[in-house]
Amino acid sequence: MKRDLATRLSAEADAVRAKIDKAYDKLAAKLRKRAEKAKAEMIRSRTFAKRVIMQRRFELYANAARELDRTVTNRQASSGDLTPVSTDTLRESAQP
Repeated sequence: MKRDLATRLSAEADAVRAKIDKAYDKLAAKLRKRAEKAKAEMIRSRTFAKRVIMQRRFELYANAARELDRTVTNRQASSGDLTPVSTDTLRESAQP
């Protein structure tokens, strides 16, 4: 019983972790796409003010994507560092 619960808990944690990582990856990809769009607009810009604005936009999107990539890397590196939950604790919290 305890082993079965621990196995299910571990499987659930892995599934949730994978969904979260996928969401982070999806958002990072979206931000990288916006960064590239801003970079292209920066190159096409004729005025100095527009280039500066587009450069800053590019930097913000690219930095946000980079931070999300770091977050995913750190989450994957520490994915096994979960505090085990005892079955007694689970039973106590499940009772009304």
